[in-house]
Amino acid sequence: MMMLPLLLLSLAWAPERQQSPSTAEFQVGAVSVTGVRRYTPAEVTRLSALKAGQPVRLSDLDSTVKQMSSTGLFASLKYRYATSGNRLDVTFDIEEPPWSMPVVFDNFIWLRDEELLAAVKQDVPTFDGTLPVNSEVTSYMTRVLQHLLDERQIRGRVEFALHNSQATGKSQYLFSVKGTGLAVCALRVTGASVIPESQLVEAAAELTRRDYSRLYLTELANGTLRTMYQQRGYWRAEFRDPIATVGTAPDACAGVSVTLRVDEGAPYTWDRAEWRGVSAIATKELDAALGLKSGDVADVTKIETGLRQVRGAYRHLGYMQHRSTMTPRLDDATRRLVLEVTVEEGPQFRLGELTMTGMSDQDADALRKKWTLKAGEIYDDSYIQQFRKENGTPTRRLTLEPAIDTARKVIDLKIVAAARQ
Repeated sequence: MMMLPLLLLSLAWAPERQQSPSTAEFQVGAVSVTGVRRYTPAEVTRLSALKAGQPVRLSDLDSTVKQMSSTGLFASLKYRYATSGNRLDVTFDIEEPPWSMPVVFDNFIWLRDEELLAAVKQDVPTFDGTLPVNSEVTSYMTRVLQHLLDERQIRGRVEFALHNSQATGKSQYLFSVKGTGLAVCALRVTGASVIPESQLVEAAAELTRRDYSRLYLTELANGTLRTMYQQRGYWRAEFRDPIATVGTAPDACAGVSVTLRVDEGAPYTWDRAEWRGVSAIATKELDAALGLKSGDVADVTKIETGLRQVRGAYRHLGYMQHRSTMTPRLDDATRRLVLEVTVEEGPQFRLGELTMTGMSDQDADALRKKWTLKAGEIYDDSYIQQFRKENGTPTRRLTLEPAIDTARKVIDLKIVAAARQ
């Protein structure tokens, strides 16, 4: 077990200095622990490195508690002791922090996942893929992983970063090895038939221009590559965790060889949209704006384009704060997709004051004569965007600066002219 000198996180103790001088030497008797729920007493004792019969001074106990506290594995840690002759019994009173932050080990390709997990648990008891939320524990985990590499004489330095998960949108702890010099030299995608493997590899070509990162590849697979399947209606397509190996065999490439496995599933066709929260626009009009017909391939790109057109229909009517979320519902029996669309229409806005700047009075007067939307009328974003496009010139660019007044439900609009670069 690795024990390293660490900094103090939280320390409170009650040494009975009046019983014995700090320089007196004792032998460790019993070590007991209170307050444990997640850990076992044996795990806490192991972190302390105290063993029965071990010679110890009171100053050693202070150092031990500082070391244990600075791991970040304890919300608080105190100790008590009792002596009998040269025997010293120690009791640790601990408070455990919640473990809530997911942990990702990015590119520890020299170790199988189960081997890495077992090694980490030697110094991080009860590790289950999460850690407490504090800076001390991330520093401690970084040292644990670095020690693991150093023991195996593996080149590289362990670094920590806070990463926002593409899948969940939530934060997670990311530990990776930098300075390996190991780039991806080969990528295979097995299980692919709907899309040729060569097209998938080409879409992931960026991998071969950077050091291997399991996180990057996983997010690419669940983003770009999965979208390629959803464009073809394969909404159940799933990519398994990549398998990476360092090229050591005579016929292996010089770097990291990666294999992705895809389970393609079956294709789905479009059924219908189910609208929730709508009142300003009839559902038939929303269906028309969406532009999909029953039986069409359930192409995610066409769905997203249709939802942008729905957004445009709302903005045409002054609903500038319109929001919507989509949830695809797959019917595996009929192989059809129903899209649940929940809409927050927001207030309807009207045009407030119109100003024009960055141009001569003559040019401003000319533009005003072309402008037909009057103050107090519904704020038609499609008209305004078209006006901006039509009245720009090769030497002049028009930009819009809307100021939304939610209380009055008006938008004051400033049209700014600027010279094109």
